[in-house]
Amino acid sequence: MLKSKLLQIVLMIFISQLSYSQDVWLQNHFSPNSGCVLSNSELVNVLINNNSGSFIPSNSITVSYTIDAGPTTSELLGVNLASGATWNFTFGTNANLSACGPHAVKVWVNLATDPNPLNDTLNWIVQNDCIIVPGNVTNDAVVCSGINSDILNLVGWTNGSISNWQYSENAGFSWTNIVNTTTNHSYNNLTTSTQYRVILEGGFCLDDTSGIASITVDPQPVGGTINSSTTHCETSASGTLNLVGSSGSINFWEYSDDGGAIWNPIANTTTSHMYSGLTTETWYRAQIEGGACADVYSDTAVISIDGVTVAGNLMSDATICEGNTVSLTLLGYFGNVLDWESSEDLAIWTPLGEFDGDHDSSPLTTTTYYRVHLQNGVCPDQYSDTVQITVDNLVVGGNINNSMTLCEIDATDTLVLVNYQGSNISWEQSNNNGISWIPASGINDSLIFVNLTDTVWYRVFIEGYACPDVYSDTAIITIWQDTDAGILGFASTICEGESVDLATLGSIGTGLFWESSEDLVVWNTIASDTLGQTVSPVVTTSYRVIVQNQGCVEDTTNLLEITVNPLPIVDAGVDVTITEFDTIQLFGSAGSSVMWSPVFNISDSSVSNPFVWPNITTTYLYEVTTPQGCTASDNITITVIPYIEPSINIRNVVTPNGDGYNDFWLITGIEDFPETEVHVFNIYGQEIYKNLDYQNDWDATFRGNKLPNGTYHYIVKIKDVDELYKGNLTILGNE
Repeated sequence: MLKSKLLQIVLMIFISQLSYSQDVWLQNHFSPNSGCVLSNSELVNVLINNNSGSFIPSNSITVSYTIDAGPTTSELLGVNLASGATWNFTFGTNANLSACGPHAVKVWVNLATDPNPLNDTLNWIVQNDCIIVPGNVTNDAVVCSGINSDILNLVGWTNGSISNWQYSENAGFSWTNIVNTTTNHSYNNLTTSTQYRVILEGGFCLDDTSGIASITVDPQPVGGTINSSTTHCETSASGTLNLVGSSGSINFWEYSDDGGAIWNPIANTTTSHMYSGLTTETWYRAQIEGGACADVYSDTAVISIDGVTVAGNLMSDATICEGNTVSLTLLGYFGNVLDWESSEDLAIWTPLGEFDGDHDSSPLTTTTYYRVHLQNGVCPDQYSDTVQITVDNLVVGGNINNSMTLCEIDATDTLVLVNYQGSNISWEQSNNNGISWIPASGINDSLIFVNLTDTVWYRVFIEGYACPDVYSDTAIITIWQDTDAGILGFASTICEGESVDLATLGSIGTGLFWESSEDLVVWNTIASDTLGQTVSPVVTTSYRVIVQNQGCVEDTTNLLEITVNPLPIVDAGVDVTITEFDTIQLFGSAGSSVMWSPVFNISDSSVSNPFVWPNITTTYLYEVTTPQGCTASDNITITVIPYIEPSINIRNVVTPNGDGYNDFWLITGIEDFPETEVHVFNIYGQEIYKNLDYQNDWDATFRGNKLPNGTYHYIVKIKDVDELYKGNLTILGNE
């Protein structure tokens, strides 16, 4: 398609440069032209040209036109046209272009002998713009400021096109363009009165402006504030409310005595309202006329009513022990607790920071009085009755000076009770760690004990009278038995690396430590305080245990000697690798008694240097035993690799382009066949490469130059093998 059009263009250019025989050319047009309100009788005028070197006689050329592809009007050119002459031709029949809008005009000439029809036709568009009927924008409206929206429409307009909408916020004094070419425009939430109109584009006719739509904006009403909410005591519930800051007239006032659920109207249109005699909480508000906007309410004033304060009664007087607390409750009161108060002399009262009907005191040490201060809302405050809490002194058990620990040989001393408070005291003792107690022979605040043999606990009982009876703290006289280290055990013999368990028998003591010595001169402490001990000496060693029962004299056990026999030195040799079906000799270190395992594929498992032929990788354990029965071991691993029959693979392509891949002629497996001989020939039989011990290092060159791409022949001969490998080798040097 593109080639065909290019050919036509070239042909037209070629033809236009030739002088045709009797070539008539419709050179230009002068009318009709676009305008405003064209008529039904417009001239059709064109310029005709004789574009040839020949004379064209009159009445040889037919000139025709159509309007909007309608009926054809044709006339003859009644003049002669000399070579290269032009003629301004006007049709005798005028064109009807009175319809508004675009008109397609087509004019053409026809000459029977015209060899070039490509320049015989003119086409153009004539625009007939009619006078605009601008119409009007609908509809005017009155709306509420900030709460409005609607769609304006341009109606009753004809001709032209919508250029844009405009709006004015100053009664048409100035206008602002709106980018909108449709017949409708939406406005939303206007806050200023605004006018709208449409600008109409007339084309070749004059522009015009539509009628105006006016949107009048009423301001939103302001509800205002009522001064002010307040609270009254029910004995004086009257006052005046004032509305301030509102805009617009007052429709009426309202009140609600159920928390705003139901509102009752009040016939009052002024900015103030008086109330009196209220007995319950009442809410007030005013309704403001909104005009075009919705009516609004003022804020709400709440008049709260408080009942008369009732002081109530506290519970009865009480007596408690020093240091105890008391819980008090106020009964039958009405109002808010402002605070609890306490006093020790009924003259000075101290606030306690308690704001409900209950009070839990801190521990008391002296007689204290309590009352409650109350007030309900704005009503006068009141005090409850006063309650007296009597405090008795607390007895103190004191301390026995003091607990002690004694050995049996020195179990005599004196106990003394100190820091106690109270007069009626008695001593007690327990011989079973406090499970049961019996009277003791103490006199007043002291007690003497003599020659105790067991642990005894002592305490003092003190009568509390009004307060609880108490005990002193407990003095514990702990009696220690004399230390006895016990028996350590008997001597024994072990092999190096073995362990032996030691234990003391019959020992008496709370603390002990072990010692060891290799020469009975220098003794080393072992970090252990248990009766039993596991040891692993490396040489002959003696052991003993030193025991102490609490603070009594230390005691030492007998000595126990552990004889240690050394282990043999064992070496099974280093790990080795063999090939499948091979045999290897093992060389273990000497010993009086040896043993290899496993015992299969071995010549003799009881000698130090047997032969082995494992068929899989195997680890052999080598054990040597001394005459004293001490045994040590070592192992050796024989790694067995499979036997593989050698083979080669001759690559048939080499690409010596320096990319690191296939740049050399490769014969894989050649490392298993030393002195392999290779020969390479070109297609003419000329030998271009030879090597008697090829190492995969030929880069497809001949005398230092790259060989051309192509097919070559090779011969590969493996030493001591009666077989030649022949084949083709392709060289691709630029791949």
